[in-house]
Amino acid sequence: MFGYVNLKITDVDFFCRDVNTFNAEINIGEDNKVLDAKSLLSLINLDFSKPIKVEILTHDCYELGRFEELIKMYKE
Repeated sequence: MFGYVNLKITDVDFFCRDVNTFNAEINIGEDNKVLDAKSLLSLINLDFSKPIKVEILTHDCYELGRFEELIKMYKE
């Protein structure tokens, strides 16, 4: 499952903390770049001027539901 978020540089620390509460692997990326969304160093290398794709790799329904809520939080 994936979605798009509109992150600002000021959101990066909070976003990183939020995704680290998941057991599943979460990727974030743009164009041909796929990075570990749980890594603060990966996140600061992104272009924050456009929506960024975030993907969770799990079949756990509970984690998928939480991921949907996370995407909604950072869509604005």
